[in-house]
Order: sequence, then structure tokens, then C-alpha cells
Amino acid sequence: MRSLIAECGITVLRTIRVRIIRVQFPALRQVNYELTSLRLRASAWQEITNLELRFFMTILIIHGIGGHAGIHWQKWLAEKLEDQGIKVIMPNMPNALRPQRTEWLSFVKNLLEDINDDLVIIGHSLGVTTALDYLEQTDKPIKALISTSGFAKDYSLELNSYFLSDKEISWEKVEKNLENAFVLYGDNDPYVPQEVLKDLADNLNIKPTIFKNGGHLNTESGYTEFPEILKIVQSLT
Repeated sequence: MRSLIAECGITVLRTIRVRIIRVQFPALRQVNYELTSLRLRASAWQEITNLELRFFMTILIIHGIGGHAGIHWQKWLAEKLEDQGIKVIMPNMPNALRPQRTEWLSFVKNLLEDINDDLVIIGHSLGVTTALDYLEQTDKPIKALISTSGFAKDYSLELNSYFLSDKEISWEKVEKNLENAFVLYGDNDPYVPQEVLKDLADNLNIKPTIFKNGGHLNTESGYTEFPEILKIVQSLT
């Protein structure tokens, strides 16, 4: 009984003490309110900052030989990025069935002539080669290159050897202009040898991300969506 009375007494004293504090020190409530307000404002400011960074980022998506704008996972990715306020350029490259290297480079240069935002180039297959050509000769720093099943080395395939053998990449110039690089490819690509895919990562001095049974990272391999690329772009904002 004494224990119960003592506990009740302590509870009453605590209640009285809290009430006294609230009455005598109303400023404490104001301080607490202001601290909460500051936290909310800091959080809101961070959201605004992130949004501004996205508004000042442009993504260029370059398809490969025989492709078109929005092929494979590219339409899905463009829509996801645009939903987040990121500007996307996703052109139909000229003469896609029999592309010429100088023509593709000239086309990309014209597309990007007036772009002063942080630029991320996402290329698929032969589109990566053109991205590298642009990186080699631009005088603007590029935020990132994301290569999907991309390559630069001629591996004597009739389909694209004429394109790849036209010139070699100056990796020193590419590295000078490129802030971040990501290389993604499948471990069973039916079109490009593994050593050629890895050669690109080696020349960019990065570790590639290799997808098991990823094939050519295209529709035929089940890649109609590509959340991994979306996460990479989000990490850059």
C-alpha cells in the first residue's frame, strides 16, 4: 500500500512539475516550435535544391544501329526521367540501318549545341561509340556516360566494322572531359564478345556492372524497363 501511495505521489509531483514548467517557461514551447519549423524548412530547402538540380540536367539517349527513339527500355526510361522534371533528348539517329560515323557525330553535336546543363549521355550498343566520339572532341565537361552493351573496339563484325574501323578513340581526351562513367553489359551478349565489352570499361578505368543472362540488354533479353539506369541517374542529381 505504501508503495502504491508513493508511486501515486511521484506521479502527482511529476504532473505538477510539468505544469509549472509549462506555465513558468512558455518560451520553451516557442523554442521547440521554432526548432521544428527550422527542421521543416531545411527539409523543404533540400527538396527544392534537388528539384533545381534536376531542372538543370539534360539526358541524351542514343540508340544503336538499326534502332529508333524509344526502342527497348528507352521510352520507359525517358518517361520516368521526365516525370521527375529531368529534360530528355531522345532522337531518331539518321540512317540507322547503315549509319556513318561522322554523320552521327555531327548530328549529336547539333543537338547539344545550345545545351549548357549538366549533361548525361546514355548510349546503347553502337550509340555508345558516338557518345565517345562526342566526348573526345567537346569542350564542355560531361556529367556522366552510361554505356549499355557499348563498345569502341572493332571486332570485325560485318554489320558495324566499317563504322568502328573508321577511327580510334583518344581515351586521354575522353577522360579529360568525363566526370563519371558507368559500363553495363550482359554476360552472354550474342552480338558483342565479352572481351570487347570489357575493353570499354578498362579504357574508362572503371569496374563494369555485368548482368547475368542479360544478353544485349534489349527487348529480346527482356529489357523493356531498366530501373538500374534510373537509379544511376538519380544518384547524379
